[in-house]
Amino acid sequence: ARIPETFGSNLSSRELEENLKVLAITPTSSADEDPIRSSIVRDYWSLLKVYSHYDPTPIGLSLPRIAPEPSPRSVFVLQFLSSRPPRASAKMAANAEVWKISLEYVLSDLAELGAPAGLAYEISYNKFGMRVAFLGLSQNIASYARRISRRMVDHQNKLLESPEPVSKAVVETAIREASRFRMSPKRRTIITNLLRETTAFDAAREGTAFFQSCSGAVCFAQGDMLPSEALALLGDLKKIFRKVIGSNVSPTPAIPNIEEDLMYRASWIPRSASSCSIAGASLISNPCGRVPR
Repeated sequence: ARIPETFGSNLSSRELEENLKVLAITPTSSADEDPIRSSIVRDYWSLLKVYSHYDPTPIGLSLPRIAPEPSPRSVFVLQFLSSRPPRASAKMAANAEVWKISLEYVLSDLAELGAPAGLAYEISYNKFGMRVAFLGLSQNIASYARRISRRMVDHQNKLLESPEPVSKAVVETAIREASRFRMSPKRRTIITNLLRETTAFDAAREGTAFFQSCSGAVCFAQGDMLPSEALALLGDLKKIFRKVIGSNVSPTPAIPNIEEDLMYRASWIPRSASSCSIAGASLISNPCGRVPR
């Protein structure tokens, strides 16, 4: 497994110790190493890195265009660690896609309400599991991430309790999404047929199986978010997902590299989210881009 990257040195030892107690995790470094520069991993919930305004902006996430000056814009990315997506059969992949698209329909109200506040999210599968990215401002991104995470945890039960089958709109959207990926005509036909056959029970079962296969998660942040704030949000999300994440953490999961594995293009929902729509947002931050708390 690849060793996680450090998250920077702008967090005091006292703040670090307090946040570690909250997360119930301990540094993996020895007594001779600087705890501020060491990686934080236990139960495989880890903060990999926090990019400040002075770091080069990571490319790949396709952030909305804003003024070059530091701003309250923030990004928080949570990567669930699971080997299930890259090993999924065609049936499992179809069920997982219907689960994801049906979740996006459930989240449509949050997406519409959050757009004027510069909020957006993205959920995608990759070879390390599933990436959940949040886009917003420093004052609202944490609350937004917690609300979406609670919906994700409850989505399996909602699917099972619903007397209605999977809607045609969800199935057709899943088919359009699947068509964007390169595959042979034969496999495309198989996937399309499986998507049409997927039931709400199938989608709920696959969603449950995915979370049970996860051995934890890693995250990184960029923008107007301090390491202490990123750690606090990670702790909140760990508590939210605790009741659905599996307890089997063996073997040790591979840790993705941020730039190489997690910086691929994001399809933000909604696409219209922009901090520019918030009147005066750029005027209330200080010269370092921080918004007074």
